[in-house]
Amino acid sequence: MNEKLRILLDSKSLKSDDAKRLFKYSDNDFFEFVSIGELNNYTELKISFKKDYNNSYLSYENKFGKSGFLFGRNLEDIEKMSKIVDIKYSDFILVFILETLLGSKNINTILVTERKKLLNFSHRNKDQFPNVPVHSILSPKAACIFMDLFCKNKKDFFIAYNYNVDKTYWYLLSLKTKLKNYQSVWSISLSLKDKNLINFFEGLGNKVTDMLKSVDEIGKIYYFEEVNNNSLDTITYHFNYWSILFTGTLDLLALVANYKYQLNFLENNKVGLRNCVNEDFLNELSDKNSDLVNFVRKKYILINLIYDTRNNIAHSFGMDKLIYSSGKISFNKFRIDEIFFNKIKEISKEDGSELRSWGILKVKCNPKNFCFLEPCRFVKCSTELLIDFTDKFISMLDINDNEKEISVSDDFKNDLKIFEENKLGY
Repeated sequence: MNEKLRILLDSKSLKSDDAKRLFKYSDNDFFEFVSIGELNNYTELKISFKKDYNNSYLSYENKFGKSGFLFGRNLEDIEKMSKIVDIKYSDFILVFILETLLGSKNINTILVTERKKLLNFSHRNKDQFPNVPVHSILSPKAACIFMDLFCKNKKDFFIAYNYNVDKTYWYLLSLKTKLKNYQSVWSISLSLKDKNLINFFEGLGNKVTDMLKSVDEIGKIYYFEEVNNNSLDTITYHFNYWSILFTGTLDLLALVANYKYQLNFLENNKVGLRNCVNEDFLNELSDKNSDLVNFVRKKYILINLIYDTRNNIAHSFGMDKLIYSSGKISFNKFRIDEIFFNKIKEISKEDGSELRSWGILKVKCNPKNFCFLEPCRFVKCSTELLIDFTDKFISMLDINDNEKEISVSDDFKNDLKIFEENKLGY
């Protein structure tokens, strides 16, 4: 991987809050921002198109030096191809500009845009679409994650463009900004010197932190490694661990509630949040905290999402892994059954007709349908929902004593604020 990442900005389309967050990193030396069209004070790409396309050039100059590129494309041909792929010429030519800056060696360059047709894989799979790397055209939100993982791949962890911390501290800040109620219950447990509560919440923090790390490890493979058996094996390894952490977090929340309300369910397999398995536990918990159980019952789709898959990984054949190719695009994927597919479909509100945020895809091959899962997208979306659930759950445990809560230092509070306002990754 080259030292810098060139970030090509589609200036006219970038209006979102994610784009504004990305712009904050323009002075970070890992990134080289180049704008197509005027945008604030960013380096502007100079475009000189000639009728003789052998004399068409792209160039820019910034603090890293001067760069020039022979465009070498016939504009009339591009206009004809734009009609075939059903993308406006003014949008489509951006991909050819990206292709030129990537060069024959695919120098690290991404195009950040909010033009929907450029981001749609179905358009990018057409023959007339240039053969640019699959992750070289990104939305601002995806670009932020890409940039964050680019730095993490170099063992640099930024919470602001000029503020680099160590790995442990980055994930601690990530934990505390996502589980906003964690600091309160953790500090009260310490103040009460309740060893069981301390162990429960320390375990919860460790599980969620390791989940965040697993999401990033899968993301680094997804974005930066070739699609092959080696990367597929590594993704599967991290996915297997992630699935155990996901269900383990839910199990631990139930154990915390069992201890807090002194329900005295002594067998751990009877303590849980699943309606199909742990109804006796939930009924007794409801007598102590009906609001909490009502909240849990509204989240059964999330709670039941992974358990069968985790059991398959731990006790049976494991994930059915494969390299899925469609036209010019390949992904590391899992083949999943209809039951798991339908669970994801229900929680995501996606039908799997094309690859979207949750990573499910259904391919019709008469007389069968084949269901696939792209793990990077799936673990990110489901982790976000689990963390939201976890944060709400611990806020409803009646562990609140302002006199016992230990305040954090002003420096740590300031770092939490900086992280939340400026971090790139999830």
